[in-house]
Amino acid sequence: MRTCLLLFLPLSLFGQLSVKLKPETVREFDKYVNASEASMEKRWSGELPFLFMDEQPADKAGARSGDVFIRQLSPKGGRKVSGGIIHDWSAGTFIKGATLEQATSLITDFNRHKKVYPEVVESYVKLRNGNVSRGFLRLAKKKVLTVVLNSEYEVRTTQISPTRAYTVSHSIKINEIDDAGTKTERELPAGEGHGFLWRLNAYWRFEATPEGVYAECQAITLTRDVPSGLAWMINPFIQDMPRESLRNTLEATRAALAR
Repeated sequence: MRTCLLLFLPLSLFGQLSVKLKPETVREFDKYVNASEASMEKRWSGELPFLFMDEQPADKAGARSGDVFIRQLSPKGGRKVSGGIIHDWSAGTFIKGATLEQATSLITDFNRHKKVYPEVVESYVKLRNGNVSRGFLRLAKKKVLTVVLNSEYEVRTTQISPTRAYTVSHSIKINEIDDAGTKTERELPAGEGHGFLWRLNAYWRFEATPEGVYAECQAITLTRDVPSGLAWMINPFIQDMPRESLRNTLEATRAALAR
């Protein structure tokens, strides 16, 4: 993928755009995820409030009125790790008229994602086995640059009561596409490319009411760090995109289920 803007970058800066994912970066991400999922277990079991919205009555009331609330769970700017940054955001809303079954079905039906989510170019289900689904998504993210990614996810759905359910989605593949949409298009090896998205885990929690469903999604992502001199180009992806993508996802989910 190229833009005319890149043609005017000094070669020394251009080389900094490409980066390789390091094993220690993955280990630190996995450690963060393990700790986060241990905390989520307390929500699923009832030891903690099921929804973040339950801790902030104003958020829940706002969601009921049609708002999408967003909170950052990682430090401002993300949690810095060796060679990367972990971004942890949560967003929630209320979907009037939706049911619990409709909500969980949408999250696991990868065939529908290309019709629902604006960043999804292509999608399909690869496997269904009980409460576990695997699916493919081709993602296109555009800021200063356009980045196209082939990605695969495994999603596990658990219904813990007649009114509550949650899904856990782990990325099992995210590969960047070079020269996407051209005759020379090629999928780069895992961990190579711009490093704007190396990992993406999504955790949905749904609570049904007679009027509709409260929906909450927590997204934990791993990106590259910011090389000196290129913050103006890199930050729109690794700082702005996680928040924007999560908001867009909640709004698109609400629109699809409200129909």
